[in-house]
Amino acid sequence: MANAAELTRTVDRLEERVSIYIKFFGACVVIAAGWLTWCSVQLYEIKGNVALLTVPQKFEQAVKDPASKENQERTKKLLAIAQRHSIPLPPRVVDAAGKKYVEAAKNDPGAWPVALDLLSYHSSLNTDLLEVSTAEQIATTPTPDLTRKFDVAFVPGLPLPKGSVGGDVPMDRAASVHPLDLPSPDQGKSRGSEVFLLEGGAISLDGMYMKNVVLRGTVVVYNGGALVLENVIFVNCTFSFENKPAQRTLAEELFSKSITTFKAV
Repeated sequence: MANAAELTRTVDRLEERVSIYIKFFGACVVIAAGWLTWCSVQLYEIKGNVALLTVPQKFEQAVKDPASKENQERTKKLLAIAQRHSIPLPPRVVDAAGKKYVEAAKNDPGAWPVALDLLSYHSSLNTDLLEVSTAEQIATTPTPDLTRKFDVAFVPGLPLPKGSVGGDVPMDRAASVHPLDLPSPDQGKSRGSEVFLLEGGAISLDGMYMKNVVLRGTVVVYNGGALVLENVIFVNCTFSFENKPAQRTLAEELFSKSITTFKAV
C-alpha cells in the first residue's frame, strides 16, 4: 500500500511538472508568435515606407513620356499617392511635367486629364507662399453678398465661394473682380481693399477681370473666353478646363508662375 501511495504521489508530481512545462512551452509559443507578428508588421511598414520614399523618383521617370498611356496612368497614380501621404514632389519636376502633358494633349486627349491633375497639385504648392499668408491676415472682413461687393461669375449648379476682403490702399493698387464689359463696383472711389480672398465653391473665369485675388479650395471653370488676371494666386484648386487652345495656354501660364498675370481677349 505504501508503495502504491508513493507511486501515486510520484505520478502526480510528474503530471504537475509536465503541466508546468506544457504551460511554459505554450507561453513561449504565444510570445514567439507575437514577436514574429510584430517583426512582420515592422518589415511590412519598412517596406511600405521605402516604397513611399521612392515615389518622387518614380514620378520623375513616369512624366518623361507623356504620350505613353502606361505613363499617364502611372503619373495619375503617383500623384494620388503623393497627395494621400503628403509626399512632396519637386516643384520643378511638377511644372515641367505639366507643360509636357499640356503639349501632348494637343494630339492626345488622354494626356489632358493628367495635365489638370498636375495643375491641381501645382496649386497645392502655393499654400506656403508669403502672399497667401499675408492675404489670410489682411482679408478679415466677410463679404456675404459677393455679387454686390464684387461681380463674381456663377457656375450653374455650384455654390459661390465664400469671400473676404481687407487692407486699405489707393485704387490703382486695389483688388477688383468684375466682368470685363462692366465697370468695377468700386469705380469712382479713391481707395479700395488690398486683397480679395475667395474660398471653396466654384467660379467661372470667362469674361472676368481679376486683380489681387487669392482663390483657395475653389473649383475653377474656364471655357476659353476673354480674361484678364493680375496677381492672382490659386491654392488647392480644382480646374475644369476643356482641352482647347485657350485653356491650354492658360494652363501653361499657371505652370510657369505661382502668381499669375494673364490676358486673353
